[in-house]
Amino acid sequence: MGHRIKVIDNFVDQKDADKIISMIEHDYHHGDLEAFKDNPMVGVVSNNNLESEALIKKYSDKLISLHREEFGIAVDLYTVQAHNCLWELRSEAGLHVDSHKKSEHIITSSILYLGGTFIGGDIEFPQQKFTYSPQALSALIYPSGGLEYPHRMTMISRGSMYTMSLWHSHLKEFSLKEKYLSSGRADLYSIWK
Repeated sequence: MGHRIKVIDNFVDQKDADKIISMIEHDYHHGDLEAFKDNPMVGVVSNNNLESEALIKKYSDKLISLHREEFGIAVDLYTVQAHNCLWELRSEAGLHVDSHKKSEHIITSSILYLGGTFIGGDIEFPQQKFTYSPQALSALIYPSGGLEYPHRMTMISRGSMYTMSLWHSHLKEFSLKEKYLSSGRADLYSIWK
């Protein structure tokens, strides 16, 4: 049986990757995001960084088109969560699904590999018998609704890795645009409108 995990080489522009890595190095923090609460070795850029948010929006648009084309999705898709991340030495992600409790609305996921010098950080999908060793500037996309695509990331045993992670839903009310509108963040809403 096949799978619907797709790798796209050279998806990220080198200048954008360099800019995001620079932002991560100068403005990241640990521990305050639910997605990474159990992993103190993962840092993320604050969503108060408007330049970071604008680059997330740029790649969100490209990825949503790609998901719809690759997976034959006929409905609209919306990015519901996204982070520019630093995976430091000894960071890893245990086996999990992205559409976990309170995130059941997530139906597709994206990881952009921005760069870094590291050993480890492979993403493994045991049920599909698929492993990907990250390459700079590549994108990895996969269906993530339900329980079909559990995955994990192996430990970074040397160096550090930089990524942009995005999760997508067909439900507009969970979109970042709606989140920023309802929270009164006109600066962030203007990026996503």
